[in-house]
Amino acid sequence: MAARSQRPVNIGRLFHWAAEQGRPTVMHLDRPFDIAPDSGTRFDVPALAATVEDAAGWLYGAGLRHGDRLAIVKENHYDFILLAAAAARLGALPVMIAPIRSEAHIRTLLTRISPKVLVMGTTVLERMTAAGVALDDPGMTLVAVGEDRPGLPGGTLRIDDVRGGARPPVRFRGPHEPMLVTHTSGTTGVPKLVVHSPATTLAAVPFRIESYRLPLMTSRPQDVVASGISFAHNRNLSWTNGTLFRGPRKMVILSDPGLENVARMLAAHPPTSLEACPNVFQYWEELADTRPELFAGVRRFISTFDAVHPRTVRKFLGASRVRLPLWAWGVGQSEIAGIAAGVATRSMVRPGKPRAHDATNVGFPPLVRVKVVDPETGRKRPRGKPGLLMVRTKSRCLTYLGEDDRHRAKDQGRWWNTGDLGEYAGYGRIRLIDREVDMIPGMSSIELESTLLDRLDRASEVIVLGVPGQPPIPVLCMRDDALDPQEWDRACRGLPEMDKPRLVPWDEMPRTATWKVRRGNCANSCWAPATPTAPASGPDPRRASHHHTTHRDDRIHHERGVISRVVPARSHRPPERRPGDAAGGGPAELAVLDPDGPVRIGLAGGVRTRHLPRQTGQAGGDSRLRGRGQPRLGVHPLPDPGPGRCATPDQPQLVPGRLLHPPADAGLRMEGLSRHELRAFRWMVFGVIAWSAVFHIMTTYELKDATGIYTGTGLNVFLSLSFIFMLGWRGSSLGQSMYVALAKGIGSFFAGWTVLVMYPGHHLFIFLFLTVWTIDAAYCVLLYRKVREEGRSPWAWNRGPAEVPDDPGGPAPAGAPHHEEREAAVRGAASG
Repeated sequence: MAARSQRPVNIGRLFHWAAEQGRPTVMHLDRPFDIAPDSGTRFDVPALAATVEDAAGWLYGAGLRHGDRLAIVKENHYDFILLAAAAARLGALPVMIAPIRSEAHIRTLLTRISPKVLVMGTTVLERMTAAGVALDDPGMTLVAVGEDRPGLPGGTLRIDDVRGGARPPVRFRGPHEPMLVTHTSGTTGVPKLVVHSPATTLAAVPFRIESYRLPLMTSRPQDVVASGISFAHNRNLSWTNGTLFRGPRKMVILSDPGLENVARMLAAHPPTSLEACPNVFQYWEELADTRPELFAGVRRFISTFDAVHPRTVRKFLGASRVRLPLWAWGVGQSEIAGIAAGVATRSMVRPGKPRAHDATNVGFPPLVRVKVVDPETGRKRPRGKPGLLMVRTKSRCLTYLGEDDRHRAKDQGRWWNTGDLGEYAGYGRIRLIDREVDMIPGMSSIELESTLLDRLDRASEVIVLGVPGQPPIPVLCMRDDALDPQEWDRACRGLPEMDKPRLVPWDEMPRTATWKVRRGNCANSCWAPATPTAPASGPDPRRASHHHTTHRDDRIHHERGVISRVVPARSHRPPERRPGDAAGGGPAELAVLDPDGPVRIGLAGGVRTRHLPRQTGQAGGDSRLRGRGQPRLGVHPLPDPGPGRCATPDQPQLVPGRLLHPPADAGLRMEGLSRHELRAFRWMVFGVIAWSAVFHIMTTYELKDATGIYTGTGLNVFLSLSFIFMLGWRGSSLGQSMYVALAKGIGSFFAGWTVLVMYPGHHLFIFLFLTVWTIDAAYCVLLYRKVREEGRSPWAWNRGPAEVPDDPGGPAPAGAPHHEEREAAVRGAASG
């Protein structure tokens, strides 16, 4: 087998290198290649390399030479990359253009390219001819591929007309010279032609991630890998590189996203990995509902190009029958590859889970550097403050073909202006909010559209368009092209005011080559409102505005032009701001009506949330720090004002946060224990320490364990078990912290690893170390579940004690101390 250092970085060598390695992969097509219509639908890797070799021969016969440009405009199929590889072997520059719906845009792109040879699909060529667009550029050779069509322009050549010449010489370009040109989605107008070199694609780490052996994330020899993306996109190159290197059993190509075609291919070749564009997955949800067996064996779903909605992820993960299916998503751009990526599981997107949107729009930068800056000043934004996403990566494109000035405008030195809005979400993660050009003031269209999709089961597409001077316009694609008025009323309950919905069939929605919706075209379309089937949507304008939004999963709050997410709430009723509360003066309070009782939400600095148990019927919440200096939230019960009315409290009852505890109890968090229990616990700790010291000294002499690695690790086994016993004995998370649990587990791991490096070959120590680390991991999981069961956040700082009833089976006995009295007694005991 060839050495890893000999892996190709030029697309022209990719298929020949894979054939030389003896990769056993077989590719299955849903229809024959446009450049090889008589070769069937089954290709092994040597057959793919032979197809590239044949294409290079007839392209050379058409006049393509080293340094020339080749334009490829045809129907979506995998042979895009085969033609690009053939042109790269000649030293030419291939430009892949998807079958854009606008003939004028195609003509504009061809003018920028000035190709020596134009390979165009017969369907696209027929459209261009019908639209009266001329393709008679001087010095350009037009070669038509695909099925025969009547009325092709004169002078059009077919493949057989240019085949049969001499074998062309192979001349690759340098690693930093242009190798491949793709184009952007073009959601805002004419797409931009993105120029890449070998150094910015196959030689860059982001393009090679899928070729590394990553658990659960990369292909295995027995896998069946299916893809239904836009094959004219740069993503096809990275997918092909990783798939050919890992060598799965099958590659299944889905060039047509139609439901019948996809069902036929997946039934014939059940995949274990399935990739498509997010909007295509939305369209396939009908298959997940009606034929879930097609996705039963999929253990990895992949979506790229754009953000994906939680409902889509939930449906497909639910259709899979494997034990732990994963949804790997990534958001990037043609110019720079990835911006953020993440992995979602079933539990992360389950119905009703707070912040389920974060599972699909909060991710880590994939081996690139990302910063959030103020769009006006360029200064770095703190955590929780939205701004413009800037990316620094070695996979950044060279330029825009024919538009160097536009490239220079987005090139900020070593940083690239993505034009996307996001914010820091903590732990190195990035939360995606919107495209800058698609931003609707006061809200996140991504989360609003996800909410509508969750509530409209039959919707295959939901787009909310921001129109200046009027409410946002929802555009819907329904499976049966019908919308019930009551269904729409229920969907918009608690959401901001919107205009009447527009119903558009899925195949008539203006889309890009990657099936993204062209929002600009939607806004300019004169679609009539869907009346009388859909009434006016949204709540009473007097009760809500676009500045405050409430829905089932979470509340989106916009204050002073900054988007922040507030604590989860189960209310569907719109919030109401008190007239006397200004944005900048005093604590801002909101009163909402919750199904389990009204609660007050107060914003004030230095305030900690009172955590109330969900089993008592009171609303609970935890404080979420939105950045340094940002206020925290307090949630408190209020008397019921009566049906149909919002609570309007006079003064907030805020609980001051305890900042410090005595040093002896700061780490242990012994709130809730009586004075006697606290004293007993301290004596127990001191006794265990004293006994362990004597035990260690004695075993040092008996076992000749001078370093103490065996005795120390053996004691850690009992110490780790004591944490689990404590959790079970108390029946709650009282006095326990996820941070302490994680710190212990991480400390045990690195301590054991250090000893293992210093003293290799100690098998008993390895056994004890694995035992300790397994128990610590089990304790972290059990504690996390217990805190979540209590209705609180495991990661909240200065978390108050849980409300544990004295008698779980009935009410508290008479004379039992209230929660406030017990808390005050504990504070007195801790300080005394």
